[in-house]
Amino acid sequence: MARFFFYGTLLDEDVRRATLGREPAPADIVAVRLAGHRVARAVGRAYPVLAPEAGSVAAGVMVCGIREGEAARLFHYEDSGYDAVELPVVDGRGRTRLAWVFMPGRSLAAMADSWSFAEWQAHHKACVLPGIVEWMAGYAGPADEPRFLAWRGRHRPGGT
Repeated sequence: MARFFFYGTLLDEDVRRATLGREPAPADIVAVRLAGHRVARAVGRAYPVLAPEAGSVAAGVMVCGIREGEAARLFHYEDSGYDAVELPVVDGRGRTRLAWVFMPGRSLAAMADSWSFAEWQAHHKACVLPGIVEWMAGYAGPADEPRFLAWRGRHRPGGT
């Protein structure tokens, strides 16, 4: 099982449920921060990217207990625009844990503007959620996700 850090649309439980195929137990969702990054609007997109920025902190949640099949679904959802990197996140008690973070690849650029989860929910969710559900319904399985297969080779089962 693995831990993933969500900072954007996957903060929304409907999106999380459609993507993972289930809603994680509340105990498996922990508020955390990622230092040295900010949540920025992606150029030309309604969703965010993480942008490195000294002194900034990106807030999000760490979802624990992600099974391999669910991780494959996450790679399908995030498509080729993101790469998974294992980074330290800090919870409200100051405890540091490693979590997998989807960082933007070369095809995604950050704007100077911050991205707002509340604004996304109010102005974009209703339009994009049906497309997310449809996209995930087309998920063919882990064999069709080469980035997941590469990640699985780097992932330490039981480690994160």
